[in-house]
Amino acid sequence: PRNPADYIVLGVVAIHPTHGYEIVKIIQTELNSIWKLKKGRIYAILDKLERDGLLEVLKVDQDKAPARKVFTLTESGQSAFSGWMKFQDPKIKHMRIELLGKVFFALRSGGDHLRALLLAQLEVCEAKAERLRLGMRDEPDGIGGLALSYRLNQVEASIRWIKQTCSKHIRELGGAGVDAGLMDDFSLEGKGLER
Repeated sequence: PRNPADYIVLGVVAIHPTHGYEIVKIIQTELNSIWKLKKGRIYAILDKLERDGLLEVLKVDQDKAPARKVFTLTESGQSAFSGWMKFQDPKIKHMRIELLGKVFFALRSGGDHLRALLLAQLEVCEAKAERLRLGMRDEPDGIGGLALSYRLNQVEASIRWIKQTCSKHIRELGGAGVDAGLMDDFSLEGKGLER
């Protein structure tokens, strides 16, 4: 597995082929509330992704300036980014780090991508919450029970956030064409997760 920051850089290049300065600008402005990557680190990631065959560099001539390096995804780079977008990590600490980056790219791709992403993550979280509830039955007391309770509360908070986010953004992106059944998928009623 690659460093999650690699996928953020691949995702920016997936939006459209562009040069390093633009990649830095997008990450440090549009993604700054999610990812704190310094310019030097971004350029190091670009070099590594190029060496690994995930990015290709095209040199574009400029008037009165050195040729500009424009980065594009290779087939392997596209495959790596797509695989990352589809993989839903059941570990909450990983989800916290990566999910918002995935949401950023899914929002740029439209409501269907966001819906698929959030439904997949919701399924993973609900399965994890059920496993934690079962574990708490076996170990209700002591530090083990407290640790399970803590983790369960984190997962349930993630479930609430996913449902609220999907309900709001799918409606906005889909407008009047949103399937009524879709909104039922994200109902908070009857799941012990009411607002």
